Amino acid sequence: MLNLVLLPGWGISADCLQPLAEALQQRFPKAQLQILPLPRFTQPNLAHALTELQEQLPSTPWLIGWSLGGMLALQLTQQLPVAGVITIASNACFTQRPDWPWAMAQEDFAAFQQGCAAQLTSTLKRFSLLCSQGADNPRQLAKQLLPFKQTPEQASHGLSLLQQLDNRQLLAQLAVPQLHILAQQDALVPLACSSALQQLAHQAHIATFNGSHALVIEQPAALATRMAHFIREADDAE
Repeated sequence: MLNLVLLPGWGISADCLQPLAEALQQRFPKAQLQILPLPRFTQPNLAHALTELQEQLPSTPWLIGWSLGGMLALQLTQQLPVAGVITIASNACFTQRPDWPWAMAQEDFAAFQQGCAAQLTSTLKRFSLLCSQGADNPRQLAKQLLPFKQTPEQASHGLSLLQQLDNRQLLAQLAVPQLHILAQQDALVPLACSSALQQLAHQAHIATFNGSHALVIEQPAALATRMAHFIREADDAE
């Protein structure tokens, strides 16, 4: 049985993954497919969040994660057997490190954290615009990015996890099939990270699409086709 699990990004409703889920279901009619909302992050504790997600996962799933969901999907490979991992618009580190400059600047991230604590609603609207920046019609796309209902404290905890996560060592060691999809006009995850990701994960497949960080909503059919090809190739190789 093919189990496909989709994980959304920070601050955005899991419902936004429905078009991608439907496109994948068309390509795998017999697959069991679920969209798994992220935890509400009642504390900035990665282990707690991973346990909450793991308890809802089926046997040996394909994990497909967008942005923070992709970073958490990689972490989940240490918790249970998975068939493979596909990330969409996910970085090894979301914020810059001295040895990982291909990410969001720490001062920009800090300003974003402050905005969440002070004015969550307006900050989420700004985040939606950043997600859609680079799209053909960014404002129309931003309106489709429904916010995830959470308190300012929960939003801040989620951001803390996003800042803490460093998947570089995990990417280098991961043995399961992995596909990392990046958007060429992404305003949050620089396309420049693609070469560094490939150097980290020699065995990984990396694909780029024309689009914004909200690629999952812009091009669900094209993404599903690329993912289906990768999943079938990986299954045939076993």
